[in-house]
Amino acid sequence: MNFLFGFSGRATRLQWWISHLVIFGMFFFVGFGSTIAGPGFFLTFFVPALLAAFIINLSATVQRYHDRNKSGWWYFASLIPVIGWIWQLIECGFLAGTPGDNDYGPAPGGASKTHATASTVRADAPAIDMNNVDAAIARMKARAEQEAARAHPASSAQGFAMQDQAAPATPAAPAAGMAPLPPRAPSAPATPAFGQRPAFGQRG
Repeated sequence: MNFLFGFSGRATRLQWWISHLVIFGMFFFVGFGSTIAGPGFFLTFFVPALLAAFIINLSATVQRYHDRNKSGWWYFASLIPVIGWIWQLIECGFLAGTPGDNDYGPAPGGASKTHATASTVRADAPAIDMNNVDAAIARMKARAEQEAARAHPASSAQGFAMQDQAAPATPAAPAAGMAPLPPRAPSAPATPAFGQRPAFGQRG
């Protein structure tokens, strides 16, 4: 009920029309009661109804100007003969307010909740560990290779075979605790013993 008796915040077009229906209902009550109860009823309730109608109209109109991102002092534009009242009717009763928040607060009815900002972070978003970037890249690469092997098993097997053929053979490492054998020196030709004739094709 803030749009009926408050002067802060914003009000929608529907609330502005409801406020005027409330004003119409009050004067209808005063007029109808006067026809039944007599002039005394009219004199008793007319002045309070008139004061309440002024406050409700002022409150709803000021909040409608706030919804238009304008100052509430625009209410007094209605004091301009004919033109001022028509302009207030058009702007407050038919023109929409500014979307989202403005200088006078959030949109009425919680409409500003639908406007998501770029700084909103999903609570379920996974955190990135910058210390394990290399490990994460390796896992992603292995996962991609697995997915490629599942999608194209024949081409993946052929690619792995080509990699095995292209890889140079490396000598086997010696077992633990054993020293590697020294390289074998080329053997010199045997010399004949003293008094022995050299074999055919050899010089003495």
